[in-house]
Amino acid sequence: MKKKYILINTIILLFTMLTFLIASFLIVDSINKDKVKKEITNYLYIVENHFDGNNYEESANEIYLVDSSIRITFISPEGNVLYDSKKESEENHLSRPELKNLGNIYYRYSNTLKKKMVYIAGFENNVYIRISMAETLVNEVTNSLILYGSILLVVLSLASIIAIVKTSNKILKPINDSVNSLAKIVDDDVNDYKDNITKLEEEIEKVRSLINSKIETIDLEKRKLNHIINHMEQPLVVIDKNKKIVLINLKACDIFERSYEMVINNDYSYLFSGELIQIINKVYENKQEARYLYAFKNETYLLNISIFDNEEFDFSISLVAMNITSEKKIEKMKEDFFANASHELKSPLTSIIGYQQMIKEGIITDEEEIESATTKTIREAKRMNQIIIEMLELSKLETQIKLDKENILLYQICQEVLNSYSQLIEEKNIKVETYYTDLSIYINREDLYELVKNLIENAIKYNKKEGRIVISINKQNKSLIIEDSGIGISEEDQTRVFERFYQVDKAKSKEMGGTGLGLAIVKHICINNNIKIFLESKLNKGTKFTLIF
Repeated sequence: MKKKYILINTIILLFTMLTFLIASFLIVDSINKDKVKKEITNYLYIVENHFDGNNYEESANEIYLVDSSIRITFISPEGNVLYDSKKESEENHLSRPELKNLGNIYYRYSNTLKKKMVYIAGFENNVYIRISMAETLVNEVTNSLILYGSILLVVLSLASIIAIVKTSNKILKPINDSVNSLAKIVDDDVNDYKDNITKLEEEIEKVRSLINSKIETIDLEKRKLNHIINHMEQPLVVIDKNKKIVLINLKACDIFERSYEMVINNDYSYLFSGELIQIINKVYENKQEARYLYAFKNETYLLNISIFDNEEFDFSISLVAMNITSEKKIEKMKEDFFANASHELKSPLTSIIGYQQMIKEGIITDEEEIESATTKTIREAKRMNQIIIEMLELSKLETQIKLDKENILLYQICQEVLNSYSQLIEEKNIKVETYYTDLSIYINREDLYELVKNLIENAIKYNKKEGRIVISINKQNKSLIIEDSGIGISEEDQTRVFERFYQVDKAKSKEMGGTGLGLAIVKHICINNNIKIFLESKLNKGTKFTLIF
């Protein structure tokens, strides 16, 4: 009975182990082929996404750098090989099954490479893209499983016969433990399995599915992270404790004018130069963070060099660059503004003080001279007052304070401004032509009046005697045109007339009471109200401003 029991259990065990080996072979073979299918399909997907129709070698390198055993072939719609990463071929490939059935996997013999290969093909940018790999690579795991599985079967058979004789419980316990361990990977709350070998295959499949799912999730997250990093506006570089670049995005490659392949996993001296290398060396030596201003073309970047040094990460540094070009321009504009403002206010103030001191100290005693000095003092005081008023107006416009708006007929504002300058128009004998329509603009009344006033005032002041001004309002395209026959503006000056305190002819502008802020105010009103402004001018022929509301 004992021998029969042992024999029966041995036969059952051998049969079970043989079945298990075959099942494992089939499962692993299936897993291996699924893996190959996913892998070769992913390779095809990567090349298709990178290929733009011409970059054969660059697209092939996307895969070739990862796995040099992969063969990438680009084939024309007529079947001619355009590029092959392994071996050139002059044969026509149009009859190949993978080209006839795109996206399907084929195992067949390669006449070019003289060995069996696995193929898949796609069609992108009017070119066939074929990915292939040696079948021997596919079968390596399966062959290893057959060899070592067979050896293991013999060894286990002998060991099992001895073990069965001693105790069947010692045989079943490890199997039960294995099944339970696999089951708990998938489900932590699973109950213990007792003497149930058939559950092993089921749990292996569950674990395989779980692992594949995790791998796909990790791969997806990695691709997402790379996409985010490479589309960052800020350049990013990470350098490890060995001073090698382990991460760099495309923006950093751009501003430091290096290729990704040139610098990745190389010393940071391949990327940086000069003073920046010295600063990074000090960060490594002193373990203190640093900042550095870096100029690239017409842009300025602030490089923040930070340190990672804790239990979770080895010592490394990250370099993140922020584009501060706009801030630098604003800073320069502020400096220029205060310098110009100081100069513009100083001039009339100096004149006022000078005239008054001459009167007070009796240097000027003649009544006509005193009256002339007083007139000039008042004129300079008014000019200084006008500068301050327009500076405050410009400051208010720059803060973009929300003002009450209403629908206003544009021609009414134009007529109000013309009426206020009627005396000056008569003095210069200027002919004014108006072509009005009932165009209504939704805007703050003071802003609109200031906008129109500055443009009409310039058209009058800088016009010739017996000149001409044309004011046209077009309701259809919502435009206002103010055109004069005055002194005009040169092409060189046209790019700067909207700057603060910029005056084409300072002497003439001062004589006319100009401050150099009028067109700067016009520009800010246009910006705040989404109004497009266009300037056309020729010297000694006139100037034309067009506003599109």
